[in-house]
Amino acid sequence: MQTDENPEKISSSGCNDPSSPFPSKLVDEVSRFFQDILPTVEGFQNRESQRLMALNVADALERNERLAIEAGTGTGKSLAYLVPLLLRESEKSSPSIIATKTVQLQHQLLKKDLPVLQALLHSPRTVVQAKGWQNYVCTRKLESPDESTIRQLGPSLTELRKLFLNRSGVLTRQDAPVN
Repeated sequence: MQTDENPEKISSSGCNDPSSPFPSKLVDEVSRFFQDILPTVEGFQNRESQRLMALNVADALERNERLAIEAGTGTGKSLAYLVPLLLRESEKSSPSIIATKTVQLQHQLLKKDLPVLQALLHSPRTVVQAKGWQNYVCTRKLESPDESTIRQLGPSLTELRKLFLNRSGVLTRQDAPVN
């Protein structure tokens, strides 16, 4: 996608390549979603930049191309990439990976955005969350803490051990009562 001065890579009606013999089914589906379905959702705000991002994502998926989008906070990037990913045909599509900078955004996508979109699109898809190793509590340090761990965790160490035992060996920093 281009800069704010020229945000449209593709036309508002779909694929920008008029010589293409195949209409872009996915771009059309995404366009219909933003025109017909989203406006019926309570609290939805129409954002032209969001719709254009979604059309660009759909076009890139159809063409099996890479796409980089940079946009500020509150522009609707999440919907712009989730809608085309959920609408593309599952039998011919490979898994999608969405990398986020924060666990909070992962949580928002998994608990808020994806369930709402899957219901609106009638598109139940399997979604899995993966976190980097730095987001997990070191079990070795919980079981046999060294002096530095004891200083860092202090009185929370006992509570962390209880949480760890209750969670079958998986404890993330998000679950931990420590800053």
